[in-house]
Amino acid sequence: MALCHGGGAAEQEGGTAYMAASTRFAPPSSRRRVVLAAASLVLLVGLPSSAAPLRANPEPAPPGPAPIQAGPAATTYRLGTFNMAGGNKKYGTAGEEAADDFVRTVKDRQPAFVSIQEGCQDWTERLDSQLPGYTAVFDPVVPEVGTPAKCWHDSAFGNALLYRNDLGFTPEAGGGHDLGSPAGREQREMLCVRSQARRLAVCSIHMSSGSAPELQEARRMEAAEAKRLLATTYRGYQKFLMGDINTTPDAAPTDSFYHRDYGDGAAGEFKEADSPCGNHMNNWTVPCRAGEATFGLKKIDYLFAPPSATVNWSETEHSDYSDHDSLWAEIVLRDRAG
Repeated sequence: MALCHGGGAAEQEGGTAYMAASTRFAPPSSRRRVVLAAASLVLLVGLPSSAAPLRANPEPAPPGPAPIQAGPAATTYRLGTFNMAGGNKKYGTAGEEAADDFVRTVKDRQPAFVSIQEGCQDWTERLDSQLPGYTAVFDPVVPEVGTPAKCWHDSAFGNALLYRNDLGFTPEAGGGHDLGSPAGREQREMLCVRSQARRLAVCSIHMSSGSAPELQEARRMEAAEAKRLLATTYRGYQKFLMGDINTTPDAAPTDSFYHRDYGDGAAGEFKEADSPCGNHMNNWTVPCRAGEATFGLKKIDYLFAPPSATVNWSETEHSDYSDHDSLWAEIVLRDRAG
C-alpha cells in the first residue's frame, strides 16, 4: 500500500528504460515491462525443496517442480498474491533477506502462480535465481516524470508475476495494461500473462492508494478499466485477477470484479477465493463479500478466480518483511482446450 520514493532506476536510451543485463526488454505491447530470464511472480503449483550442499559423493540432483494434480477434465492449482512492501521505508531496505523469505514460502507452498505488488527488480531477480522451474515477469511503475520509480534501495519498483514454466505461459502473450491512474500519481499497470495451451490468463493488479474522495473515484475508474480489458483483451480465457486493490470488499471499486451473484451492486465475473462463503456466491447467511484481513485489520488483497472454480481452501500468511500478509488458495478448475 505504501508509496515508493522517487528517482530513476534505469538509464534512458532512445526513450526506453534500459534495465540490468540479467533482464530482457519487454515486447512492444508494453511500454515498460521487463521480463526476467527464469522466474515469475504469480504462483500456481509445485516447487522442489532447496538443493542440498555439495558432498564428496553427491546424491542425484533434486527433481524439478512437482507435477500439477490433474484429473480427466480438471486441474488443481495453488495461487497466491503478496505485496512485498518495497515502497515502504521500513521494509524496502531489508535487502536479499526479504526475497529469500518469500523464496522459502514459495518452496513450502509449491504454487502454480503468484502475483506480486510493490516488488523490486533485484528481489525479482533473486526469486528467479533461487526458484528453478519458474519465470518472473517484472513491470516497473512509472511516476508522472516518466522514469521508473525506485524501491527504498537502489532498484526499480513495480509489480510482477511468478509462474511455473510448464504451464505454457508466455510473457509476450500479455503485457502491462494502463488503467488510467490519475495525473500526478504512480502509473500502476495491470500486468498479465496468458497460456494459449491451457486457455488461462493471469493478472497482477495494484490500484491507487489514498482515502481522499478523488482517489476513491480513481480506484473505481481503474477497476472499471481493468474489467473492460479483461472482457476484451482476454476474452475466451479462464481468468485470474490477483493483487492489492487498496479498498475493502464492500467498496464500489470491487463491484467491477465480484460476480453479480454476490449482490450489493456486484457486476463482475469472478469468484473470490478468500470469501467466507467458499464456493457460494450469495449473502443468504453471512456477507460473502468479505475475507481474512491482509493489511492490519482490513482486507485489501484479493484472489479473484473463474466462477466455475471449486475452492478447496484459502488462508493468509504473516511475513516479517512486509506490512501485508500474503494470501493463498487452492482451487480446482475444469480444463479448457487451447
